[in-house]
Amino acid sequence: CCWLAKENAVPCGQIFPSRKDLIEHLNREHGVNGTAKRDIICRWFPHAASKICGQPLRRSGFPRHVDVHRGSKVRFPCSYPGCGKSYSRRDVLNNHVKSHQNEHLDPR
Repeated sequence: CCWLAKENAVPCGQIFPSRKDLIEHLNREHGVNGTAKRDIICRWFPHAASKICGQPLRRSGFPRHVDVHRGSKVRFPCSYPGCGKSYSRRDVLNNHVKSHQNEHLDPR
């Protein structure tokens, strides 16, 4: 866990075996309990960075955002010939595939 509590000068440092355990820890220990009406400011402090992430997020988007920092290992590759792109989320891949479909329908 690289969450930087406001009162601490160093990140938490605990290690968790799963995404679920990390999210539960962030909610329980660091108070990352946003609501639909309140943004969460991401206080993730990556090892190679000089400052916290700082991105404002809604509670519903927070688990996906944590995947950005964890380096999600699941990849969904684009099957379009010659593309070579891959994504960590299937919904983003599906949006990307639509761009190839639009190119085919409207070549410019």
